[in-house]
Amino acid sequence: MAFEASVDMGSSGAVCEDINNPCRETELKKMYDKLRLQTLSKYIMEIKKKSKADKTINEAKEKEKLKAMLQEVFTKAQYDMTKKKEVFISYLHVDYNEVEGEKGEEKKTQHRSTKQQTKKLKYMELALQNLQMIIFHEEARYLHTMYKQPDPLCALADECYKIGCLMTLHNPPLLLDWENKEPSDYLPPIKMEETSANTAL
Repeated sequence: MAFEASVDMGSSGAVCEDINNPCRETELKKMYDKLRLQTLSKYIMEIKKKSKADKTINEAKEKEKLKAMLQEVFTKAQYDMTKKKEVFISYLHVDYNEVEGEKGEEKKTQHRSTKQQTKKLKYMELALQNLQMIIFHEEARYLHTMYKQPDPLCALADECYKIGCLMTLHNPPLLLDWENKEPSDYLPPIKMEETSANTAL
C-alpha cells in the first residue's frame, strides 16, 4: 500500500510531493537556482581575476566560452536521459502490443490491458526515480574525460551534467528555456509550462 502511494505521488510538485524524495521538483529547482545564482558567480569572478592578472586572456571571450559550455552540457544531459527514457518507453509499447493479443480478443482483454499498462507506467516512473537516486548519490565525474587537456571548468561541467540529468528524469521533465534566455544570463529559467502534472513520461 505504501509502495503504491509513493509511486503515485512521484516527484512532481504540481499536486503534492514525497518529502523523502531528494529529487522532488522543489529540490531540483533549488539545486538549479543555487547553481545559476551562486555557484556560477565563483567561476565568473575567477575569469575576471585571470583576465586582470594575464592581459592575454580576454574576459569577454572567456565568458562566452563559459556560456557555450553550459548550454552544451545541459543539452547533452537532456539528450542522454531522454534516450534512456525512450528505451524504457519503447519496451513498454512493444510489451503492450503483445498483451493486446489477436483482434478477436481485443474486447475481452481491453480492460485487463489497460490495468496492466497503468501498472507498468507506475513501475516505469519508479524505475526513473531510482535512476535519479543513483545519479543523485554518485559523485559528479561524468565529463572529466570530455576535454583532451585539463580544464578548470570540468568540475562545473560535471555538476551541470548531473543536475541536467536529474531535471530531465523528473516527471514531468524540468526543461530549460534557452530560447528566452537573456543575452547577459549564463543559464535560462526553467520552462514553467512543462512542469505540469498532465505531462506524460
